[in-house]
Amino acid sequence: MYDKIKSVKIRGAGIRGLSLAHFLKQKGVDSILYDKAPRAGGWIKTVKENGFLFEAGPRGIRPHPITLRLIEELQLSDQIIYPDPAAKKRFIYYKGKLRPLGALLPLLSFGLLKDLFLPAEKEELTIKDHFEKRLGKWATNALIDPMVSGIFAGDINKLSAKKCFPSMVCNKSILAAMLSQPRTPLISFKGGMETLIHRFQADHEVKLNQAPENFDVDCTLDPKYESVSIVAVTIGWHDLKLPVKGFGYLVPTSEKEPILGAVFDSATFPSQNQSPDEARVTVMMGGANNPLMIDFPDEKLSEIALDSLSKHLNINVLPDYIRVHKARDAIPQPIVGSDLNGVGVNHAIESSCKLADSLVS
Repeated sequence: MYDKIKSVKIRGAGIRGLSLAHFLKQKGVDSILYDKAPRAGGWIKTVKENGFLFEAGPRGIRPHPITLRLIEELQLSDQIIYPDPAAKKRFIYYKGKLRPLGALLPLLSFGLLKDLFLPAEKEELTIKDHFEKRLGKWATNALIDPMVSGIFAGDINKLSAKKCFPSMVCNKSILAAMLSQPRTPLISFKGGMETLIHRFQADHEVKLNQAPENFDVDCTLDPKYESVSIVAVTIGWHDLKLPVKGFGYLVPTSEKEPILGAVFDSATFPSQNQSPDEARVTVMMGGANNPLMIDFPDEKLSEIALDSLSKHLNINVLPDYIRVHKARDAIPQPIVGSDLNGVGVNHAIESSCKLADSLVS
């Protein structure tokens, strides 16, 4: 389609539009990107304030082949950082107590055994229906539900099991899927995720605060898809030791807590710490189960975040830094019946690569 012209107009300078421009450039086609926002990158945003580095949006990406290829082509391989080994440890706030995920997983044994003898599902089911049938109610509510909150901030009563967890649904069994999937660590960059955006901007013409009516490719979120809003409260202490080490913790909906969970940023990517004794935590809230929180005042959201850390982690020291980041309608939802088949940075990069191939073929 575009192999006979020299330039393509792309609406949307988020990760999808920027990566599309990159893949088109690799094929000899230049692009001009337009975005109505005052900055490029969409929800990817690294904040450096008061001696702290925080991610207001995605804090990392899985090193999938296409993503690694993109990073190499952008000459950013030397900027990659990996999580601390301690980040392998994750927690669930269950029955009023923070519990290592590893201590709960053995309780899945009966459900995984039962799943081995069940036939594959022929119809598209919600996450709740699929996993309750195969693993039972306890595993669905205590383990699957918080995992869904952490990835999609979504409602297990609406999200499609097949679209959200295709390997677990399409494989012979959930156990087979778990064993066959390589456990790749989350990666980021020394200067944060926005390093990727800045590198894109150096290579492509991006016009901000503009939303033209005439364009060749639309890389903005299609409004036909249902989406949810998310709140991230970033909190920093210059001198504090976190009571536990790990990636963070998630909270099942059944606990009826006001937050989705928290990420221990300083423990996950300590190479991004600006001082050796600092602690950085991001508290997540909102999503499908608490949609009104996006409209709460920042002061109220900060209070909820600090109260939750006090209750869950016994952290009662006032922070040196706290900031609320609101992302309205940020996460599209692959619900049952929708034609949306994935979300996240990797999905955006992969779909842009395929789109570039189809446009120039």
